[in-house]
Amino acid sequence: MKGRFELGNLSGTLMKNDKPVLRFSFNDGVLRDKEIIDPTLLPFDMLDEVCQRTIENFFYYRATPLSRQRLDESLEEYNIPAEYEAMIRAGKGRCAHDKYWLAC
Repeated sequence: MKGRFELGNLSGTLMKNDKPVLRFSFNDGVLRDKEIIDPTLLPFDMLDEVCQRTIENFFYYRATPLSRQRLDESLEEYNIPAEYEAMIRAGKGRCAHDKYWLAC
């Protein structure tokens, strides 16, 4: 299990409802490409700057901590590796607080 938060080789389009907001691509944990599609829909934390740090922070607060009790068992049940990239991909980066999600 990885303990450090990293997005590995995650790429996709951040959506708000059915509207594309930001296309990005990470390779080996490094942001390689980004394209802001609709700056008016960017999450609050990205309004000043869209960079590796702000994208990572956005997903960090949406991911279940790997230290959560019994998380390993739940992930194993659904055949999801215990790493942040896989968890974000499996859950499409959704959370209950807003309408953002990740189209991979």
